[in-house]
Amino acid sequence: MLWCTKPNKKSFETILHHRTLINNLKNTTLLNLQHTIFYGKSGGGKKIIAKQYIDYSLMKHYNIKKV
Repeated sequence: MLWCTKPNKKSFETILHHRTLINNLKNTTLLNLQHTIFYGKSGGGKKIIAKQYIDYSLMKHYNIKKV
């Protein structure tokens, strides 16, 4: 892997850090998180967790498959 490439996380199970946050997100619905803010230092994984949560909730609650 090149030094400039970032690893691509495909699902919640592949994210190693923030396990309690991920478990809490799995037990909520999209309607409960309408006005949620992810904050922290840059490089902390906020964007990856938010994207994976949206994919997970769409597949789980609405049966929309990722293309």
